[in-house]
Amino acid sequence: IKTISDNKIQLRFHEPNALVPVLEMWDAVKQGSLDAAFTTPGYHAGKIPAVSFFSAVPFGPGVLEFTAWLRYGGGQELKDRIYGDPFYEWILHKYVLHAKGDKETEWKMKYMDRLHRDHHKEPKVIELLFAPLSGGLFIPFSFFIIFFMFSQDTVISVYGAALSLTYYLYYEWIHLAHHIDEYKPITKRGKELKKAHQWHHYKNENYWWGVTSSLGDRLFGTYPSPSEIKKSITVKDITALPENYKE
Repeated sequence: IKTISDNKIQLRFHEPNALVPVLEMWDAVKQGSLDAAFTTPGYHAGKIPAVSFFSAVPFGPGVLEFTAWLRYGGGQELKDRIYGDPFYEWILHKYVLHAKGDKETEWKMKYMDRLHRDHHKEPKVIELLFAPLSGGLFIPFSFFIIFFMFSQDTVISVYGAALSLTYYLYYEWIHLAHHIDEYKPITKRGKELKKAHQWHHYKNENYWWGVTSSLGDRLFGTYPSPSEIKKSITVKDITALPENYKE
C-alpha cells in the first residue's frame, strides 16, 4: 500500500484496546480519532443487532456451512442490505421525503403531501404514518430492477426485492412504535431511537433522520444533542423556507 500510494498512505497496526476499547472503534473512526479500524460485526451489535448473524452464533452453522450460506445462499446480499439500509433510509428521508416542493406539479405536490409532509403536520394521525400502497410497492420494484441490472438473474433479483419489502415492513412497524405514546421501548437502543424521532418531529426536522437506526445520523453528523439545536419554526411545515415563514 505504501508503494502503490507513493508513500501517501502508511499503515500502522496496534493491538486491540491499545488506542481505544474494541467496542468503541466504530465511534472512534467516525469522530476522527482513528483513521481506520479492523473489527468484527459482532462488535456492532449494539448499533445494528442484525449483524450478530455474521459473527459467532451459539449453536449456529459451522465454518463451511456459514461460508456456503454467505457466498451462495444469499448471506452476503443480506449483509450488504443490513449495513446499507441505514444509509439508504437516511438519504431517502432527507433528500426525497423532505424535498422542497416549490417547482412541483399539482399532482406531485399532492402525492408528496400524502407520502410524508402531512405526517409532519399531524404526527399523531395514525393513517398518515404509513406511506400509500404505491409508495410501499415502489421499494421492492426498484430493488428488483437494481439487483437485475447487476446480476442478470431473476431469482437473485426476486430475493433482493423480498429483502427490501421485509425491511420496509420493519421500517413501518418501528415508525408506528415511535408515534404511539403507550408503547415504551424496553431496550436502550429502542428508547434512543424513539426519543430521536420525537426530536425530529417536535424539535427540528433537519436532524435525526434515522427511524430504524441512528447509524446514518451519527456518521453524517446529524445526531447532535438536542440542547445544541434551536427549535425549528418549520418543523410541521417541512416545505416552507424559514426566511419566508410567518407564524
